[in-house]
Amino acid sequence: MGLISLLKKANLTEEALEVGFHVEMTIQNPGQDDSWSKFVAVAEATRWGRMRGGFRSDTLRATYVEGDTTNTLEFVSLDPWAEKMPPCIWMRAKELPDEILAGVIAEEILSHNIGSQTTLDEFMDLGFESTSCSARELPLPGPPPKGCC
Repeated sequence: MGLISLLKKANLTEEALEVGFHVEMTIQNPGQDDSWSKFVAVAEATRWGRMRGGFRSDTLRATYVEGDTTNTLEFVSLDPWAEKMPPCIWMRAKELPDEILAGVIAEEILSHNIGSQTTLDEFMDLGFESTSCSARELPLPGPPPKGCC
């Protein structure tokens, strides 16, 4: 529900279904800008598991809730040495930048397999994202782990 509330707040619900959207996140307070929503960590856990070859792995994850709502998001740390997740994250949804939308159209990602669901994998490392984004960004969901899938 966290992403849905961001889309509603930005008035992008219909557009998100057609061409997608862009999510910005920061752990620094953005100030008085009302377009940002604050999500506060309410639960944090470490999941332990075993990998192939007998090595142990742990995954740090946290659940965040938006302000005075019940809208939640779950984040999984990609940093294997992280000991703690940020106490709060500010997020906002925006229209997909024109440069990225043009690149997606040029790559014909939206036109193939009409009637089937696309995946986030199709939007990874397209090569034209940096033309419009100068801030530090965290690409999600990231490539699959080596040896997986």
